[in-house]
Amino acid sequence: MSKFEKRFLTFLHEQTDEERAAMEASLDDDTDPSQFDVQASTPETDTLSQQTNQLAAQQAQQMIVTLEGWAAKLDEFAKFINEGPDSVQVILANAPPETLLANVNGSERRKLAPLATLLNGLKNAFVDYAANGNDSSLKGR
Repeated sequence: MSKFEKRFLTFLHEQTDEERAAMEASLDDDTDPSQFDVQASTPETDTLSQQTNQLAAQQAQQMIVTLEGWAAKLDEFAKFINEGPDSVQVILANAPPETLLANVNGSERRKLAPLATLLNGLKNAFVDYAANGNDSSLKGR
């Protein structure tokens, strides 16, 4: 049970005499005030709360796996563009003059480095979100 749930249930249990008297005064004469007495925490509600928390944790874990998968694909694509002897950048830079790849290198090369930088930035953001995915203070951000 979360901290909020515990505080809320405690608040429900802390009914003052004034509140009880005001509630009873507002009822019809033939209405029994005990009909409105409820137990806020029961084994059924506690189990339901636990199941809800487990489901939320499973969903968060699945989202973390998704983000990690996206990050891996972005990393792979950034390396394809900008890293290693078989990367697009290296192949274009080594293209023989007066060839199709040399023309592509001349006109498109300036776009590749910023693209790889953007991909790495997005990958790092996904990794950060995944690393903090179970932190309840980051939910909904």
